[in-house]
Amino acid sequence: MMTFWLVLAALTAAVLALLLLPLLRRGDASASDRAAHDVAVYRDQLAEVERDVEAGLLTSDQAEATRIEVQRRILGVGRDGAARPVGRGARLVLAGSLAVFVPAVAVGLYDHLGVPGLPDKPYDVAQAERQQLGGDQDPTILAMIEGLSAKLTGNPNDVEGWQLLGRSYRALNRLDEAAASLRQAAKLGSTDPETYATLGESITLAGGGAVTAEAGNAFRNALRLHPGDPRSRFYLGMEAMQLGDAVQAVAIWRDLEKDSAPEAPWLPFLRERMREAAASAGVAPESVPPQSPVTASVGDARHERAAPAQRDTPEMVKAMVAQLADKLAQDGGDVEGWVKLGRSYRVLGDMEKARDAYAKAVALKPTDVQTRMDYADVLLLMAGEPEQLPDAYVAVMREILALDPANADAQYFVGLAELQAGRYRLARTHWSKLLGGLDPKSAEFKELKKQIEELPEG
Repeated sequence: MMTFWLVLAALTAAVLALLLLPLLRRGDASASDRAAHDVAVYRDQLAEVERDVEAGLLTSDQAEATRIEVQRRILGVGRDGAARPVGRGARLVLAGSLAVFVPAVAVGLYDHLGVPGLPDKPYDVAQAERQQLGGDQDPTILAMIEGLSAKLTGNPNDVEGWQLLGRSYRALNRLDEAAASLRQAAKLGSTDPETYATLGESITLAGGGAVTAEAGNAFRNALRLHPGDPRSRFYLGMEAMQLGDAVQAVAIWRDLEKDSAPEAPWLPFLRERMREAAASAGVAPESVPPQSPVTASVGDARHERAAPAQRDTPEMVKAMVAQLADKLAQDGGDVEGWVKLGRSYRVLGDMEKARDAYAKAVALKPTDVQTRMDYADVLLLMAGEPEQLPDAYVAVMREILALDPANADAQYFVGLAELQAGRYRLARTHWSKLLGGLDPKSAEFKELKKQIEELPEG
């Protein structure tokens, strides 16, 4: 036993050296440099996802789940704000504190989680477990997690234990186990916002990116305890988007953008999501007032009604959509029903059915501009990223322009279609009308003016 403690002391000394040496000398890299490097790596990962989709290596659902995970990591970079330089005196104080704190915590943790009398496993058994669990998961950490799980079986009312177990499972990407542990912590009355945020995230990622009623409630609880949490605010914008309220999604994300520091690493992809949501709703992002997700109405009624046994799993969402489709097949005169069905199919990724549903709505209400905008948006999404605008899409945009000559989207895309067809004079006419309605100080005005100036004559 003495040998064990001598080895433990040596390992503790080594860890202290690794921790203290950087504190006792001035660092060369700033926290902002490290954050910028991390964000650059994550953006490369997002680009790699797009390449895998194009190569057919990932399905759209797999790609979306991967994007969410990478974006979650970007949200985690710099979440607590930019680091401030630490003076030498403060570093010495911190170093002294660590010299006392690390050994004390190590002994305390081992006393709580360790089992000194447990015999070692045979090498071949340990190797088999390592291969089964994955080489990047330390067997020692896994053993500690298993030990904590066993202790909680005997002491199921330990809130902090369930919180620690849930976060540990989340770090290992064992999402269902993470959610189960964090549910138990919440049930016991946890007041830790991180518990609820991680619970919501685990449920969402386990469901392939679907923000269910349970996940939405978890994110709202996190915000009631910590109103500024960017992760919860981002996911609640996703919830609004998935429920078919793109304008509310933009409002929630604009609220997050407003409260984010200019150098916040999540701003670029947040703004990209806002642009996508605003385009689907046919509005300009800056025209939507920011709104906190805590006061937003989207999803609240659903969350209040839903009992624990009635959580909106992806299977239940598909069943509800099928039920609406059956109802409309019997009574096809409900315009709003067809619009809702189109939005639902779009959230599920079934663009052909979304197109057909919007086509029904347009036929029933031919003078409604927004319905045609939604229909055109689906037609463009179905085309992917074509070199030329699809004929069907251009035809619908021309119809919108006939109904609403001041519609900015129709003016731009009809002008773009004329440009692609070589009718430069008509392109200039449409874009000049659009330019007249833009703020001369805006970036959109400057960009469109440049495009007009670069148009060939004719």
